[in-house]
Amino acid sequence: MKIQGTLQSTRSRRHTVAITIALASIAVVSGTAISAQIASAANPTPDPTALSLTGKTDSVAVEKAHQERVENFPPAQPIDPTSVWATEQQVVSASKLLSQAPQGKMANLTEEERAAIPAQSVLATYGEVTAAMFEGRGDPDIAVDRPVWVTVVHGLIRNDSAPVGTKDVVHDVYTTIYDAPTGDLIAFGTGADAFADGLSKTSSLTAPASD
Repeated sequence: MKIQGTLQSTRSRRHTVAITIALASIAVVSGTAISAQIASAANPTPDPTALSLTGKTDSVAVEKAHQERVENFPPAQPIDPTSVWATEQQVVSASKLLSQAPQGKMANLTEEERAAIPAQSVLATYGEVTAAMFEGRGDPDIAVDRPVWVTVVHGLIRNDSAPVGTKDVVHDVYTTIYDAPTGDLIAFGTGADAFADGLSKTSSLTAPASD
């Protein structure tokens, strides 16, 4: 895998959307909500129905769990043609909320300091992202032609999933991947730079115009 750092995936369950899509507007939620989302993504809860009493895989239970997962994970569902897509500005703003001050406290950054953090976002297909970052091995429930916003932020972030007893690693770059039609966070990587991994900095797709 090309990623240098830690990648967290939200594939095991649906999480609170970092970009809330309403009928007429899209709003960025607070940094606290995003932190809770990250903690949840880093510690997924296994589905006990996926195993039989004998410890062997129960294909019926696995299929049921898979169906429930797809039903509760918008990026795995067909795109609603009436949906209001997340915009580049909104995913960049949401992604910057993860940046920390050198002391490790997100609240230490002023709005001006956060706005000055270098960041770039592109609209690409999920297949393009997996080819560049995951050697083609992505979430099998997400279509390869699914539009996603990929944002690379050059801000400080700590790897909060470091093993117990080891020091947190501070990275100066991270990548977020948002589902464009729904605004759901698909994955994020501390120390990961999608563009350094080979993803084009030029968007290959065009978002539909909003009314």
